[in-house]
Amino acid sequence: MYNIPWLDFEKKVVGYWEDPDWRMDFTTMDDTAAYTAAAALDPTTPSILRIASFQVTARELAKFTDEILHTPSNL
Repeated sequence: MYNIPWLDFEKKVVGYWEDPDWRMDFTTMDDTAAYTAAAALDPTTPSILRIASFQVTARELAKFTDEILHTPSNL
């Protein structure tokens, strides 16, 4: 598994900056490409778009990994 700066699987640590309840946006390239293509063809699309598949906080991510890995993680 790949480690990312705020989720270290080996150390079972979830990191965050300033606020563990700040929502982080996630999406995939496929989601972004499909959404962008549809938005480009839609004449009612606003000039500013915010694209995210889902949002999660560090606290929620820690709870989720605790449930999946069955071991407590450090927030």
